[in-house]
Amino acid sequence: MKKSDLYLRQLDYAFVTGFEYYLRAVDRIGPNTTMKYIRIMKKIMNDAIRKNWLDRIPFQAFKCTFRWPEKEVITWEELNRIHERNFAMERLQLVKDYFVFSCLPGLPM
Repeated sequence: MKKSDLYLRQLDYAFVTGFEYYLRAVDRIGPNTTMKYIRIMKKIMNDAIRKNWLDRIPFQAFKCTFRWPEKEVITWEELNRIHERNFAMERLQLVKDYFVFSCLPGLPM
């Protein structure tokens, strides 16, 4: 917007949709991170209402939607391959052991 400051009253639905577009298209930020920034902005606006700086949130109708990423699950064979691998550096060997140990409670036997 090429402005140094904006008043809280200037923030409206059009501003938020433009901000979302800017974050996604120009800054190339992912959709979940973009929604997190907008949620933070909504929290700031709620705080402004509590302090009687505003009567209402001008962009209350804007809905933040999150997409949960698909996560791959490590298999026993992959975990076993990692466990059997030996690293020359003691630090990497320790990290490997921590990783293998942290995987064990989550894997079905």
